[in-house]
Amino acid sequence: RGRWSYQPEFALSCLGLTIGLSSFLKFPILMAQNGGAAFLIPYVVMLVLVGVPLVFLNMCLGQYHNLPPNSLYQKLSAKATGIGWMMVIICFAVSVYHGVVISWSMYYTYASFSSTVPYGHCTHDYSTPACYTNEHLASCRQDDLYYYNGTCQCIHHFCAIGNFSAYNETHCVSNIDDEDIRSAEELTPGKAVARRIYATEDFQRQKMLGWAEGSWSDIGGMQWDLVICLVITWASVALALFMGAKSISKVMYLTVIFPYFALFCLFIRAIILPGAYDGFIYYITHVDISKLSTIKAWFDAATHVFQTFGMSLGGFIILASYNKYDNNCMIDAFVVNLITAITSWLSGIVLFSMMGFLAYKLDLQVWQLIEPDSIALFVVAPASLALMPSANNWAILFYIMIICIAFNTQIVYIETVSAAIRQTFSFSPSRFPVAVLLTCLLGVICGLPMCIRGGQLIFEVVSNYTGGMAVVLCFLHLIATQYFYGRLLTKELATTLMGWLWLC
Repeated sequence: RGRWSYQPEFALSCLGLTIGLSSFLKFPILMAQNGGAAFLIPYVVMLVLVGVPLVFLNMCLGQYHNLPPNSLYQKLSAKATGIGWMMVIICFAVSVYHGVVISWSMYYTYASFSSTVPYGHCTHDYSTPACYTNEHLASCRQDDLYYYNGTCQCIHHFCAIGNFSAYNETHCVSNIDDEDIRSAEELTPGKAVARRIYATEDFQRQKMLGWAEGSWSDIGGMQWDLVICLVITWASVALALFMGAKSISKVMYLTVIFPYFALFCLFIRAIILPGAYDGFIYYITHVDISKLSTIKAWFDAATHVFQTFGMSLGGFIILASYNKYDNNCMIDAFVVNLITAITSWLSGIVLFSMMGFLAYKLDLQVWQLIEPDSIALFVVAPASLALMPSANNWAILFYIMIICIAFNTQIVYIETVSAAIRQTFSFSPSRFPVAVLLTCLLGVICGLPMCIRGGQLIFEVVSNYTGGMAVVLCFLHLIATQYFYGRLLTKELATTLMGWLWLC
């Protein structure tokens, strides 16, 4: 088996696995939804009780046995072989939709190589009547008008779009002949009558996804631009894995370190924009202690730790299998958890500074822009970037950073799957690249259904179900390890590897 050229390359590769899109996007959003800074309490508790011990356990197993998850569990007990293979299968399923996210980011990067970013305005042939930008709203708002279909419209015309009638200068009513309007609840605010779509969402749906209606009935032909991006994504993964651990470590030097540089540049740019300080202050000072009494906050913290560290996907097992036998993986586990937690929190500062700037431009509150991670990445973030000076340059930097972050996790997942194939079918070292190529080819084929018009629905189904299955599998992984190894043997294993053990 291959070995790391230098031991710090192992820690660097582990950081590439953990500092993924979940850390960068999902953590700040979960923090905002679960009491703000108060969410740090359940998060740190779960890191200490779950994150460090399970990362350490996986590293010990991989470092001692030097096997991929399927072969490792087969060695522990034939009864546990299924758990090892489920790790590999779910790892591959996660990598499939992960590859699609990288291809979407690649598409946005390519689209940003223009004098004006295309997702910043509504003048395209594919733009819908509901498309609007900040400039449109501002030009109409000063005359108390509503923007729709390229023009500023009075309340009477705007209410008619939603089959309403104007009740006064600000509200619509479904039946103006009803003289007995009993309460304000029967009135509809004018701006809520017709759903308007910001330019970035319009670009995502109409141009990139080609998905106008947003339903299963609208599924159709292939989006060939996305197919090209998907093929480039998987070809890049294959190249990065061509020489195993040696090539992985060399790629990680660039793709792990560059996002920190990009994050710093984006922070400097964002924090001096108008409104950015409000987003920054909201992120670090918003505290709702009452959320700590809810099950959701603790469940979200635990689930996030499971998903961020990929406890049940075998990533740490395969990376640690390239370690020297006597490597102190306790320190590695602690350092990886600590740096991942700090990076997750720091990324939220950049994200919320950008959201504060966008909220200022749209005359909204910061909390009104808190959306799920995929919407934050491809709707909210580009909306903020499009309003910045030199928008195309900052957008390119942002999406290259996203590609690097996602790419790190992707190559670890695919190395896990290809290592399982190599071990199972006894590939000779000269044929190792064949296993990588076969895995990547299968990844392209499985990702194609998510590149059709309406493929986002398939993407959401796969991502939602694999996420839940991964958490369940993590519990099975822990139970099986303790059942077949036992607590004392697990402690003896760690002591054998490091020569000492201070945590039981």
